Order: sequence, then C-alpha cells, then structure tokens
Amino acid sequence: MRYDQWLQLRLGLLACYSGQPSWFSPSRISPDYSSVWLIHQGSAHIQFSKGELTVHAGEGVLLPSGPRKQSFTEDVQFHSISFFANWPDGSSLFPQQTPLVFVAGVEKMIPILDDIQERFVRSVSAHSFFSFREQVSLETFLDLQQQVPYFLKTLIQIMESDGHQIRENRELDERVRQAIDFMERYDWQNGPLRLRDLGKNCGVSASHLDRLFRLELDTSPMKWMNRLRKQKARRILQTGRLPVKQIAYEMGFGSLSHFSRWYREQTGHPPGQEKKEIGSGTF
Repeated sequence: MRYDQWLQLRLGLLACYSGQPSWFSPSRISPDYSSVWLIHQGSAHIQFSKGELTVHAGEGVLLPSGPRKQSFTEDVQFHSISFFANWPDGSSLFPQQTPLVFVAGVEKMIPILDDIQERFVRSVSAHSFFSFREQVSLETFLDLQQQVPYFLKTLIQIMESDGHQIRENRELDERVRQAIDFMERYDWQNGPLRLRDLGKNCGVSASHLDRLFRLELDTSPMKWMNRLRKQKARRILQTGRLPVKQIAYEMGFGSLSHFSRWYREQTGHPPGQEKKEIGSGTF
C-alpha cells in the first residue's frame, strides 16, 4: 500500500499489565479491540464462538475482538496488553476470528512488554497497569507511539510465520473518511452532533453524506456515530476510574438516568455492570 494509506491506521495502547488477575472464576466479556497474553506460569482457558482452547506456560495468545468466556488457574502469572489497530471503516488490522496461540516469538515479546511496564506503568500510573486514560506528557506519548508499533511489528511477524495475513486498508470516499475523522475527535460535551453540521464540515449536504455512508459502509452516519460514542463510553468505563455520573456528562448526557437508559439500549446492560477487567489484567 501507499504510505498515505498506512497513515490512516488508528493505532494506540489501551492498557498494559503484568501479574495475576483480580479474580479467577469464569467471566464473559465482549471487547471491541485486540489483546495479547503471555503466560509465564499456570494457564488460561478461553471459550469462543467456534471452540475453546487452553493457553499454557511458555505460550502466548492473540485474542481478537468479540465475545469470549475466560478463566485462569490460581497460580497464573502473565503479561497482558490491550490495543487497537483499526482502519477508518472499523475493520481490525488483525482479521482472524479465533485466538492465535504461539510459542515462537514469546521470548522476543517479553522484554518489549517489560519495557512498557517499566517505562510507562510504573512511572506514569499510580496503579499496577497502564490505562489510555492516564495523563501523559508529549514526550511520553511519542515514546509510547514508538513502543507500540515495535510490539505490533513482532506480533505481525509471528502471525505471518503461522500463515496469517494482516488486513490492508480499504479506500473510502474522502468525504466519508473526513466525517469519520471528525466523529472520532468530537467532544460530546459540546452537545449533539447533527448530520447537517457533519455534512457541512465535509463539504456536502446531509442527504448526500447519508447516501455516501450507506454506499460505502452500508449504514447511516448517525448509526456510525452512535457506535463510536458507545465504543468510547465502554472504554472509559472499563479502563477509567471515573464515577459513572461523570462519564455520563463527559459523553454529553444531561443526567445519569439518560445515559444509563441509552447505554442499556446499546449494550443490553447498565453502565455500572461494565467490569474494569483491563485494570485487573484479564483483558
């Protein structure tokens, strides 16, 4: 692909953790991002739509987005890193639908995650894990943006050696991509984002932008925007330590009850039910 196409990749660290999970009993989750676990002691058991597997000490596993049930032995020790690497159309750089277990590459990956732990978790976070909600300086941000691609480069090499390929960018209409960029940066505390304002920002009418979205992404701009809003709310709930009421206001809702009702409609459960499993190392 062209360099300018690679520049459209959305890439970032969500969380990094090492140690033991806060609980070992089976839990059901449905993340919208990817994770890698490196198991050093004990084992982890994962059930997903197409089967189940156990990851043992000395093995690593790439966990794609989507629902799964997971549990751990009580002696488990592991590294856990959660990240996003997505194209503008929402597709992941890592397209596989089932977890990928690997052995080759684990030893190379351990010092990379140790370095992230040492340089960022212990120096930036007051907790045992790094969350994307941490306050960081520009220097720290640039350091992270260097370390995460290095980690992903190693992961891609592992994938390719196992016969898996990454997903390349699908070119979108420039106006659709501009609209998505605007949605992703939008501050919901400024109030609702209206379709006509979004279209104006992209240089087209609201009706034309709606047609473009349905042609390119088979959905409406408003549904796409609602999906991004839900995704942001979930990540703040799961990786942040803010009260739900504060998150409601941050997401542009005038009351906690309104936010709770909306969130339940989007996910099937109230916001307070979201488990901060990234923080406990189980993502």
